[in-house]
Amino acid sequence: MGSDARAQMLSAQGLVEAATSPTGLDDFGTMTGDEIPGIRGAFLSMINAWPAGAKPTVKDFLTSLSLPQMVVGSPETIASRLLDYQSAGVDGVQIMNALMPESYHDFFDYVVPVLQDKGLMQPEYHPGTLREKLFETPTADIGERHPAYGYRGMFCGG
Repeated sequence: MGSDARAQMLSAQGLVEAATSPTGLDDFGTMTGDEIPGIRGAFLSMINAWPAGAKPTVKDFLTSLSLPQMVVGSPETIASRLLDYQSAGVDGVQIMNALMPESYHDFFDYVVPVLQDKGLMQPEYHPGTLREKLFETPTADIGERHPAYGYRGMFCGG
């Protein structure tokens, strides 16, 4: 799917709300046509990348961040694109949802099997929790020497 088709699938309002929801700035979501209001720091290089004299809007900023990396399409298309990323040295991706939790279900039901067939994802994993795997313990419980051990049961009456 080309970038024009991806752009048509996105609404400016949706991009703004997705990008700003963690900030708690409710009014920011209405600014899709406004100039970016003095955002600096991590965004400064992005703002400075616009041609001299241009005044990028919030929509311009958000679409330039998401569209180049967005992968949408059939499971085969997505797997092929992720293979391209891996070949370029990318060793991880973040799965973003359009619908919660349906997007994740779709990814795991349709894309994961293709990734596994292409060798991009393990078909199975060793049993156990991360703690059991990292510390080679027979149980997921924390040990007596762990600082949090003294708090066990404090909040659940046990």
